[in-house]
Amino acid sequence: MSKKKKIKYSVIIPHKNDFKNLERLIHSVYYLEDSEIIVVDDHSSYIEKDKLNNLMLRYPNLVIKSSDSIGAGAARNFGISLARGDWLIFADSDDCFDKQASQIIPNFFKSDSDVVYFRPEVEVVKRNDYRLYLKRLFDQYLSNPIMTNEWSIRLNFDVPWSKMIKRKYIKENGFGFSRFLKQEDTMFSEMVGINAHFVQISEYSIYKVVDRASSTSHKLGKNFFESQIDAIIASYVYKENNVSNHRLIKSDKIHFHEPLYAVLWSFKHYKSWSYSLDVYSKFKKRDIPVFTFRAYKSLIQRYASHDA
Repeated sequence: MSKKKKIKYSVIIPHKNDFKNLERLIHSVYYLEDSEIIVVDDHSSYIEKDKLNNLMLRYPNLVIKSSDSIGAGAARNFGISLARGDWLIFADSDDCFDKQASQIIPNFFKSDSDVVYFRPEVEVVKRNDYRLYLKRLFDQYLSNPIMTNEWSIRLNFDVPWSKMIKRKYIKENGFGFSRFLKQEDTMFSEMVGINAHFVQISEYSIYKVVDRASSTSHKLGKNFFESQIDAIIASYVYKENNVSNHRLIKSDKIHFHEPLYAVLWSFKHYKSWSYSLDVYSKFKKRDIPVFTFRAYKSLIQRYASHDA
């Protein structure tokens, strides 16, 4: 009886009605040896599901499952429960891996770190897009690899992609994705960074983020925005309870100004003082400060860096 092949890497991808981009993504990581690619479909159309089933004939290491719950967070959690690899690698269906990823990733298989971060590549975004800001966190660390800059990545690289996370580390700590409509990956990514005993930050790129109008990050409906507010509150409270104030002041680039930004953004986009007051009240009820000198200073510093 032949010995079952060891799975070293599980690539987990939530998907919904995005077959063309998903196909490109799978092809970009298919050549990673000793890997499984887990696509969790989130209630796609029947036509899309037929296309997905045909994909499995072309890619033997591809696993496609359907999620009973709704949302990318639930899909990723289901993917974690199915994963067999030592390392988990998350991806969004509209992005892709760098062409060198299959050669770079195996170099880190024996890393003692709980998390290995890779500098992301960013394609087609606006000048002040937050993904460019995330990329600059790596540039800052790589030019000056001190602990303060390492913690800036741990605290602020609040997306699941462009990193490898040990499955054992996730399982032992019970980390999972939230059910928010927007920023459902924020808490997971922050908890992974904050609680890691060791992290490794690589100068290499394995992942390319592609900006698309259909992305959840561009959805402006009030239900998405209010879900984003819930995610910001959850993140703020968790950091206040699990990270020292000294560490937050030194390393967290967004913690103090994010509530202020949310209130200002609500008025800019919805043109309603009463609605912005409601947004402010949500933070006030949780004793989260909004209009503070530190918040204004932090916000100005962040957006001044966009023009640097």
